[in-house]
Amino acid sequence: MCMNEQNDHIWMHKKPETVFDWLAIIAISIALYLMLGHLNVFAGGIAKFLDVVAPFASGIVIAYVLDCIVRPVQRYVMKENPKLRWLSILIAYIVAALIITLLVSMVVPQVVSSITMLFTNLPLYISNVQNLLDMLQNRYGLDLSRATEMLDNYESMMNSLTEVLKSSAPQIMAYVSGVASNVVDIFTALASSVYMLAEKDKLLRQLRTMVHAFFPPYIADTVLETCSFANNNFEGFFGGKIIDSAIIGVLTFGCCTIFGIEFAPLIAVVVGITNIIPV
Repeated sequence: MCMNEQNDHIWMHKKPETVFDWLAIIAISIALYLMLGHLNVFAGGIAKFLDVVAPFASGIVIAYVLDCIVRPVQRYVMKENPKLRWLSILIAYIVAALIITLLVSMVVPQVVSSITMLFTNLPLYISNVQNLLDMLQNRYGLDLSRATEMLDNYESMMNSLTEVLKSSAPQIMAYVSGVASNVVDIFTALASSVYMLAEKDKLLRQLRTMVHAFFPPYIADTVLETCSFANNNFEGFFGGKIIDSAIIGVLTFGCCTIFGIEFAPLIAVVVGITNIIPV
């Protein structure tokens, strides 16, 4: 290891010598003592801080994902013209909105239709199961009286399910109203993502400057290289997964359509989305 790298590590083992060093140690010790003595207050403060930061964290995630669309549009369509970067960002948001709208329009009607069909055909399903149990009982002499009683009482089961749904309605409405009340957070996340995409280069330069200001050169370079390596690997994985999931979703839809399987769009979307999850 070279002399510069050794010097970079000395600061981590440096003993306090000046008044400022001792004051810093005393301040940190007092802060730790107060934090440990008031954990409830500290935890509440952390929770409030996370609530404030959450929209901006969501904005970072949105900007990171949409940057995968902005970069190729800016490079190949806008020919790296910085004055047209806002148009690349607008195109990225339009594409994302179209994809989300398409997925919702495919999934929601299918889910509603499947639930409606389930409740409509439930008596038929119960009758088929009842016939199967009667056949097994008559042919093999199995004691299936308990299962038969449960099927005979399916009407009471349906009434119980209805009561559960009715009792859950206020909670569902409260959740929906909570989502509606978070409009400000959603707007903050979108606005911050737009700003991050528009000022990406400037923000990255400022971030590099901050890292070099807070850490010695060796550690700062290591941190930046690690972040760059992680970013490149994640982008490659994420992009490959998206393409792979899209292909699998299309193939699933085609196979379900060919074999006449119901709810082909819903199955294709579920298979495609779950394929993104790493195993």
